[in-house]
Amino acid sequence: MKNARNIRNRKQVLFLGLCIFFVAGCAGTSGAGDLGLPGHFQSDVGLATAFDLRDKTRRVLDKYQFEVLRFEQSADMIYYESQWKDRYPFQDELDQGIEGTRPRIIIQGKPRTRRKNQSDVFSVKFNAENQVRLRETNDWNYAVISPMAKTYLKQFSDDLETEYRSGLRRF
Repeated sequence: MKNARNIRNRKQVLFLGLCIFFVAGCAGTSGAGDLGLPGHFQSDVGLATAFDLRDKTRRVLDKYQFEVLRFEQSADMIYYESQWKDRYPFQDELDQGIEGTRPRIIIQGKPRTRRKNQSDVFSVKFNAENQVRLRETNDWNYAVISPMAKTYLKQFSDDLETEYRSGLRRF
C-alpha cells in the first residue's frame, strides 16, 4: 500500500514538473525571432510616444530604403506597412538556390498608457515578412529566413529600438 502511494506521488510530481517545464518554455519565446511561420520575423522594439512612433519610424524606414505603402493612425493603433522591396540575396540564401528575395516591414504600435495631460505611450512591434524566388520558378513564396537575413532584420529592429529609446524621456 505504501509502495503504491509512493509511485502515485512520484507520477504526480513528474506530471507537475513537466507542466512547469512546458509553461516556462512557452513563456521564454518572446523577443526577437521568427513567429513559427516560414518567412516571418517579429521583435518587440519597446516603447515610443505617438510623435516618435510617427517621426522615427519613417526615418528608419527611409534609412533602409523601404517605401511606406500604408499608414493608419487611430486612438487604438499606429500602423505602418511597407511595399515589398527587392533585395539581392545574402550568400547563405544564394547557397540554397534562392535567386531573389523581397522583405516587407510592418510596424504596429498599440497604446500602453493614456493619461490626461500626458503623451500617449505605445508598445511597438516590428514584423517582417520575407519572400523568396528559387532559380527553378518565378513564383514568390515564404521560406525559412536564413541566418544572414535574420541578422539584417534584427539590426533593423535594433535601430528602431535605439531611435525610440532616444526619444522617450522619464521624469
